[in-house]
Amino acid sequence: MVQNKNVSILKLGLGIAAILAFRNPAKQNVYVIAIALGTLFTGLALLYQLVFEWNPEHNLAFTAVPCVLNLVTSVLLWWGRQQAKEILR
Repeated sequence: MVQNKNVSILKLGLGIAAILAFRNPAKQNVYVIAIALGTLFTGLALLYQLVFEWNPEHNLAFTAVPCVLNLVTSVLLWWGRQQAKEILR
């Protein structure tokens, strides 16, 4: 129960920060880096599970789709960060 409450508070904080970064992107480089690293590590963890801990009883789509989405999102965030380097710093 406590863990779910902490996760909910974390999601709320990330949502508020995302809105603030969208409204005023100046000096939000740290936030963009944190989200990009979070999606990268999540995608890599899912990829690790897909490659090394695969069980035939598992549904492939439940792991592969989030893995690809997280990795693509991470690449897009890094690319967007490079394109908006002047605004974010």
